[in-house]
Amino acid sequence: MRKKLVTLMGAVAVAAVFTACSIAGSEVAEAPVKKVEEEKGVVLKIALWGASGEEKALKEAARGLEEAVEGIDSVVWEQYPSVKEFYNTIPIETAIGKIPDIVILNNEEQKTFIDAGMLEAFDEMPDGGQYVGNVLEEWRYKDKLYGIPISAAPALFIINEDMWEEAGLTDFPETWEQVYEDAKVLKEKGYMPLCIDIGNVYHVTQYLLSFGGGWNQGVDMNTEENRRAISFILKMFDEGLAVTALEEGKSWDGEVFNAGKCVMSTGGTWYIGALKDTPEIHYRMIRMPRTENCSKKTLHSYGISVMSSAGNKEVAKKAAAYLAREEAQAIRMRTTGDCPSLRTLQDAYFEWYPELEFMGEDLSDTGGFDYPVDLSILDQVQDKLERRIYGKEPELLPDDILTP
Repeated sequence: MRKKLVTLMGAVAVAAVFTACSIAGSEVAEAPVKKVEEEKGVVLKIALWGASGEEKALKEAARGLEEAVEGIDSVVWEQYPSVKEFYNTIPIETAIGKIPDIVILNNEEQKTFIDAGMLEAFDEMPDGGQYVGNVLEEWRYKDKLYGIPISAAPALFIINEDMWEEAGLTDFPETWEQVYEDAKVLKEKGYMPLCIDIGNVYHVTQYLLSFGGGWNQGVDMNTEENRRAISFILKMFDEGLAVTALEEGKSWDGEVFNAGKCVMSTGGTWYIGALKDTPEIHYRMIRMPRTENCSKKTLHSYGISVMSSAGNKEVAKKAAAYLAREEAQAIRMRTTGDCPSLRTLQDAYFEWYPELEFMGEDLSDTGGFDYPVDLSILDQVQDKLERRIYGKEPELLPDDILTP
């Protein structure tokens, strides 16, 4: 499968299992939960991956689960150290019978799981009016819902404010050309300007989209817009203005940024959780840079999904609903920095993170990742890009890289 970013899948945000939520405060108020009659004996297995407080947020959100859904005897958590291991391992373990009931995914690769018959469709479609933007559509496939969104946020650009000011820079960039000019200044001042984590196709996707291109589900990817995007990436590396996570001995771009090894990076709201333990790093999250005629960006969403091989699908669906309730999303908001998918929490989120209020406008102007179901197509493009950047095949041109 892939070397990509995380895809955490959705669960039905059903109000019937909500507990009371202290949204703006730091404490979550407990409230009685309604019991659901089910047969006993289920050991619910939940699989996830990631840092950024993911495990902490989910386990806190799961408090009271056994009482809310009668029939769950206990919960077992399976946490994978990286998104790559998650996506490589889950299908293999499922094939040999080590099967999770619920998986936390995001909207990058969920269609691969759906196409392989690994996810169970939810019985009812929630009211789309409960959710921001078009996030619910990201979890719909062939008129069925395969995950309930628990977050929704546009792609973002992250900047180390201290390094920025020390280099004598003032205004933050709005275009990639400005990023390039600022990067040259940063390099002159002794800083590594940019991390482009090519080991994670999420980041390459942001460049393709903002240059007017995209993956087009793996069909006709070798377009003028995509070639311009790849040319820009190559220019940044060729001129020593960018570094990969691998080159810095890190597993992802956030670790590079957190270690002070770059000034800028493409990313998302998960940086809030990732940087909580290093308060000495002052950073700013801004809109993704654009090109002259294009500002396309992705909508990134985590959610809860039920495996088609779950031991008790009905219990798993009710548990998924509980994990996607309003209170759970409020917990996640405060722990990881993720923007909730529910409209009822939007005001609270922007009160909590006022510097991100601009995201409210952008949520209606974002789209999906448009990856092909056959992710090996992206692997081939990614492999060629890595061979070019790491010097194994320096003669490769954007045209070669974009032709699987």
